[in-house]
Amino acid sequence: MSPWVVSGIIQIRLIRKVGESMTKRIQTLELTGEKPSSKFFIEYWNSLKSSNKSNIGTKRSKSDISLLRRNSSLIHWYVTLFSDRKMEVISYGKGKPLLFLSGLGVTAPIWLNQINEFGRDYQVIIIHLPGHGLSETTSDFSYQGISQIIYEVLQILEIGEPIHVVGACVGGNIAITFVEMYQQYISSLTLVNAIYEWKTTAFDEGPLDKERVKSRMLFLSSFEQSLTQDFIQIMKHISQPSEANYKKYYEMHEKSKSIDPYAYIQYVIDISKNKRIDDMARRVERPTMIIAGSKDSAVDFRNSQVLSQLIMGAEFVEISGAGHFPYITHPEAFNKILRNFIQSHDDELQFSINERG
Repeated sequence: MSPWVVSGIIQIRLIRKVGESMTKRIQTLELTGEKPSSKFFIEYWNSLKSSNKSNIGTKRSKSDISLLRRNSSLIHWYVTLFSDRKMEVISYGKGKPLLFLSGLGVTAPIWLNQINEFGRDYQVIIIHLPGHGLSETTSDFSYQGISQIIYEVLQILEIGEPIHVVGACVGGNIAITFVEMYQQYISSLTLVNAIYEWKTTAFDEGPLDKERVKSRMLFLSSFEQSLTQDFIQIMKHISQPSEANYKKYYEMHEKSKSIDPYAYIQYVIDISKNKRIDDMARRVERPTMIIAGSKDSAVDFRNSQVLSQLIMGAEFVEISGAGHFPYITHPEAFNKILRNFIQSHDDELQFSINERG
């Protein structure tokens, strides 16, 4: 097959057997008419996460791809890539596709407020990155490698319209790369506390001696602690948070954590090889909004400001009093800002993913 050029980068069409059915590459793990809730994610999904992965998919064999377009229920998918690696996908609602990419180490429960809000009139799709949740790991943890996997999953799911993309933290950096590589399939891009530059020497090239291993583990531990502390501090300062809400939000945050330890290190190694994402950001040509929490203590607020200057025409929105997780701690403000932006770009005329399949 002939390659085609996208934004100056040569992309090779995905190779699949002639006549191969995409349905065979999809397993429906769960189909529920219930409204998405923390109970589903914490009880059902969390139990699956800790189960024997070799048994996944035996509960249900139904794999009707039309479910994705005609059913507004919460659907839990297992998608087999052309490399035979498996990726976990959760979808909810009908309408124009809206893709959420989580930050490093976290999964679908962190977007519960957005799943319920936007699933009413959008097709919400959450793809767990390689090594997260039930998604299998990969050999290429670069932003480009992960972006190609995301594209492949969307192609297998036969997404028929241009998509809105939302990426948080490291997921924002992947979103920038994904949008830059596949701009003709994108309606809009929204970044949430994304990272312009990683300032650490822990993963610089050099001999992997005890000191370097120790330095890397300390960095990862410190980063995890900063994310948790950011969340706790913001929740304490929200005006009269009820004990029930605090517990629910904290549980959402903690239960969303799921990443293979090897994958975690590999992600950070690849991130550290490309500590800055300015070149990729400058090539983004789709409508972009950048959301930042004014009190983010995990990622420097200036990262979002720099990205807003690099991406042509980008809108910059600050959520006052929010930290690194505004979609959890300030869901009403976050959802209103996001909805207004994506609705204004629902009619962007671009190619669908399957149009070039």
